[in-house]
Amino acid sequence: MRILTLLSILFLSLDINAQDTTFVHGTLIRFNYLSDSIDSSSVADWSIIESDSPGFKRLTTSYEEVIKIQDSTYLMKNYSAMVYGDNPFIFQTLVNAETKRDYPMGGYSISDVIMPFDITPWWLPVRDGLAYLCGESQQLFIGSDNFPNGTFREFNFENFGQYGNYTTFIIGKIGEKYTVAHADELNGEYSYFLCEIDDNLLVTPSDTLITDFSHSEDPDFVPKKIQTISESVFLLHDNSIWDNKSMIAVLDSDTLKVITSLDKYLCGKFSNNLYFLQDYQIVKQPIDTLTGVLSEKKVLDINNTNTIISFSDFSENIALWTSDSLKVYSLSEERIIYSIQVLRDTEEYITSELRWFYRDSPLIDDNYVYLHRIDTVTDLDDDTILPIKFSLAQNYPNPFNPNTTITYSIPISSDVEVKVFNAIGSEVRTIVNEYQAPGTYRINFDGNKLASGVYYYRIKAEGYLDVKKMLLLK
Repeated sequence: MRILTLLSILFLSLDINAQDTTFVHGTLIRFNYLSDSIDSSSVADWSIIESDSPGFKRLTTSYEEVIKIQDSTYLMKNYSAMVYGDNPFIFQTLVNAETKRDYPMGGYSISDVIMPFDITPWWLPVRDGLAYLCGESQQLFIGSDNFPNGTFREFNFENFGQYGNYTTFIIGKIGEKYTVAHADELNGEYSYFLCEIDDNLLVTPSDTLITDFSHSEDPDFVPKKIQTISESVFLLHDNSIWDNKSMIAVLDSDTLKVITSLDKYLCGKFSNNLYFLQDYQIVKQPIDTLTGVLSEKKVLDINNTNTIISFSDFSENIALWTSDSLKVYSLSEERIIYSIQVLRDTEEYITSELRWFYRDSPLIDDNYVYLHRIDTVTDLDDDTILPIKFSLAQNYPNPFNPNTTITYSIPISSDVEVKVFNAIGSEVRTIVNEYQAPGTYRINFDGNKLASGVYYYRIKAEGYLDVKKMLLLK
């Protein structure tokens, strides 16, 4: 993959000292909170490389958002490189959660993110797909019968006559027209237009949108994202990476008027309600779809102590993650609809005997909640790999003749049994039957006295059971 190759070159060029380096590898897994089960297959891998070597700090891959495009689910994957004395550089891709295919989108350096580009990436529905909007990166991700699923195309702003210090970018929709901001970077002046977008993604201004911020408590507020509440009521966001501010505006003829500056942190919206985080509580406030006036607030019955909360534009549910449990809260029913015990990363996972740890914020859509699970931690000082979960790997080589290696990992001391069976289920050999310490084990299997065919090997340890197939060809 192109982006992974670029990051690999960066990593190798930093001359990292292995003795000062830790490698954490994990799996993004998903919990199906509608069927109360854990998806048996991993969705994707992630990793962290940390080092005290001169010039290097951290290289991370992680998943930041779940995105729905028609009937497909995609994950926003970030590759970030942090180097001492410099600003983070971020590459981004979309990953199809089912096919695992990825679609590189590009990257940017935080040092380059200046007005008007100091905005968090976000998505806007545009006909057959979603527009990916982040500063200069104005692309349409197509998902339809007319284009191969996963095609990126750039918008064309030539009808705005860009030149010099002027930049144009899409910030949302008002009715059937798209709102475009035309920015003078040197003077900090913005003009807003209602535009048409044709099949060739040519953006053409049709009307000038007059903005009135006279009721705004922040005279320097510049909207860089518009969210629709109704035909006449909109949310305006500056969408800043550093300090996101929001306001409520109403459309009066050809003027977008700000009527309220929101002094609370806006978490998300569902139906005709806005949700805020205020004094460590989640507050719900209905919004009038004609006037934009907020009604009396209601504090939701959620224990928010030491809790990570995740909202999504693609779900009516939110994820609540405490230090030892993951819960899903229904905004429509206003109750907990799912709960499972999971353990958050305590920075002591290397010596702990607990089976699974998780890190980062959970992601949620209308079926699944996703978590970054820590699987192994490698301290390159002594090259010791300490597994955090039970696992059985595919034998190698496979097919084999007559020898192959079977590898498995156990996170805690356990009675371990590994047996081999033939195609009709008869036991042909016991490879391991003993008490073993935590670690990763590689066992040689000799099939010299067996006939060619399909065989199965099974591991049992501390309630964990897994079976895999192998093929002996002579």
